[in-house]
Amino acid sequence: MSLIEPSINGDYRKKLIGFFQDQGLTKNVIFKHLPQLANMSEQDWLTAKDLNLLYQLACQELADPFLGVKFGQTTSTNSFSIVGFMAISATDMLTALNSVLCYQSLYSRIGKMAPREENQQILLCWDAIWPRALMHPAAVEASITGWFHFALNVADDRIKLRKVTFCHANNGCQEAYEKAFGCPVLFKQKYDAIYFDRQNLNQPGYNANDLVHQALVEKAEKLSVTYGDMPFIEKIETVLMQHGKGKIITIERASEILNMSVSEVRKILNKSNLSYRAILDRCKFIEALHYLLDERLDLTSIAFQLGFSEQSGFTRAFKRWTHISPVSYRSQILKVKFDDKW
Repeated sequence: MSLIEPSINGDYRKKLIGFFQDQGLTKNVIFKHLPQLANMSEQDWLTAKDLNLLYQLACQELADPFLGVKFGQTTSTNSFSIVGFMAISATDMLTALNSVLCYQSLYSRIGKMAPREENQQILLCWDAIWPRALMHPAAVEASITGWFHFALNVADDRIKLRKVTFCHANNGCQEAYEKAFGCPVLFKQKYDAIYFDRQNLNQPGYNANDLVHQALVEKAEKLSVTYGDMPFIEKIETVLMQHGKGKIITIERASEILNMSVSEVRKILNKSNLSYRAILDRCKFIEALHYLLDERLDLTSIAFQLGFSEQSGFTRAFKRWTHISPVSYRSQILKVKFDDKW
């Protein structure tokens, strides 16, 4: 798994490539255009950049703008590994969703579903970790559709949606989208989101088993290293993203913001097998992506914006994060910038 670049687990990559093969896109074509995928093992996570390049290739070669929804429809609770079984055993839909949302970073760090409330409705919003402008619409549609089918599996098809919304424009058939979700589907909206009625989420789980559910929650906690009500890595990343704009936050300062001792922070990080440096690098990388998208900024300006004293320091750090220069990386990601195309 890449510790720096946002990624999704190897099982997703394997299923996605298999799905594209079933649709008529051969592995030879995939590996010809994306040779970096050819030698990946099942344990290797797929970076967001390569995920979006893969969706872009498939949509172009197969001339099918509905591929994301079609792939999302293949989602089952098994697709989410331990968190899927955790949801099945929950006492009700709301408990199922909350427990899964807490541990979703176990299988993807490209984006995450975040719950919001609006007029007695519960929104599950897909919040991008990787910049939304770099997400292929089909990749987002696959995620939203997958979560919808996941909810159907947990609720034994007893759940109905109010509506589904996407930030990008509609490039397909409106009727096909609404048939897939069984509700209105709106585009060019504020959120990529699924809208539920609160009362729907209070339905008892079809396979509820509180003992099994708690056992799976405990296992997930050990895997993700929780602190309070969320995984500790996400908690410390939130601090770094909010307070680290334009400067490098030391572990001492981060510990102070978290109201914890440095030794306590180090102890929890040791359990996660991640160093503070790796988490700091990951946050700086995400911050750098947003600046690299702005073609008006040169590397010197970006370096200063990120808190580096000189461009060479930023370039060395970026090569450590991605193994290529920021110039080369910028060239690659600008090829898959979708906000002006969809």
